[in-house]
Amino acid sequence: VVAPVGDQFTERIVIDVGTEDGIKEDQPVVVGENTLIGRTTDVSRNTAQVMLLTDRVFAAGVRIVPPAEFDPASGEVSPAVTAENVPYGQGKLGTSLEGYLGVDYVDHRLRAEEGDYVVTSGRAGGRDLLDPPGLYVGVVESATSQDIEQFKKIVVDPAMNANDLEDVRVIVGWAGQEG
Repeated sequence: VVAPVGDQFTERIVIDVGTEDGIKEDQPVVVGENTLIGRTTDVSRNTAQVMLLTDRVFAAGVRIVPPAEFDPASGEVSPAVTAENVPYGQGKLGTSLEGYLGVDYVDHRLRAEEGDYVVTSGRAGGRDLLDPPGLYVGVVESATSQDIEQFKKIVVDPAMNANDLEDVRVIVGWAGQEG
């Protein structure tokens, strides 16, 4: 990580790899083995900006996973969780207007409880997404019914700390990155 970039509405960092290193826009960026911190944007020859997952325009497909089904250290997700039509909540990760990281459009009938893990889903509607499945995003801080009773409001405590980012890794070659 070279430098932070942005203002009160954006959260980005600059990393010292670019097109010469095979970096393209929209590639997932992680810290450690599998903790998602954001995606590459504005890639130049030797640098790239990374839009952090706490940036207001960042979005990702995610799945809510019970602690017994996921190991955040290794990124191992139980096969039961990756199957289609599992009884765990799924939705769109993003930062709300109120400033919290959350998951929208989680069906109120599906599991999403305080302490559950939030991981990238990798697929939606039968197609690959920008992020591979099983990247660790954070922990469900709270799950409550929204005004529209069919959805839950999920608040996420992100696993990454933007102030502690030093060494990050860009994931290249994920199928969702192919046109």
